[in-house]
Amino acid sequence: MKILYLFILNAMLIGTSVIATSGLPGGSITVAEAYNGSLYADTPIPVAGPVQENLTPPEVFHRDIREWHFTMTAIARYTLCGKLVGRDNYSGSSPDTLAPMDLSVAWGKLIEAPYEDHVSYYKAPRHLNYHYHFPADCPVLNYSYINEHSSNNHCIFANESVWTAAEGMDIGEYVEIKGYLVDVYGENSPGSTYTWNTSRSRADMREGACEIVWVEEVAQVSGTGFAEDMNYR
Repeated sequence: MKILYLFILNAMLIGTSVIATSGLPGGSITVAEAYNGSLYADTPIPVAGPVQENLTPPEVFHRDIREWHFTMTAIARYTLCGKLVGRDNYSGSSPDTLAPMDLSVAWGKLIEAPYEDHVSYYKAPRHLNYHYHFPADCPVLNYSYINEHSSNNHCIFANESVWTAAEGMDIGEYVEIKGYLVDVYGENSPGSTYTWNTSRSRADMREGACEIVWVEEVAQVSGTGFAEDMNYR
């Protein structure tokens, strides 16, 4: 969930950042694929932003936490490259224990100079909040652009080693997250149920607009040579 505070109106809006496309293993695509067949066909580079590949049929993961049994239905493979702009750790209730960390990532012009100097980020529980004030000569950098080039990811880690790697990430580093977008269903022995669904669209807003990610890999990567998210074109 992301909240945008307009620098004059102070209006609160929430968005996300996911798009369906095809990707190669390792979270990279060729420039030819990104540009739909340009001259640079043999040059693989990481794309800053989300790469999503829908699954048919979906995959299923399970996890037991105290009296709760959770089923995670993976609806898409998911890779995200960009700059880490926010992180929060959670503990306590079963849903928070299931997804003990949010990783908030931005990409595209939002992580390029001089544009990045005009956006500031801060975290609230399960939210990514930010202020922006772009100069008049930056018309492309508006609310819609920010909404589609930043993502708050609720992270369910596949194992303790992946969680430890995420714990080592610092704000401002370039990161790559690999895993699956999942819908969560939980039930406990008294008969209570819990439902938590991931975002499926990069343009949605408000409640339910965050990505819920079964994270299988997370790593620091170099920001050098990132292409802007071509899926936005």
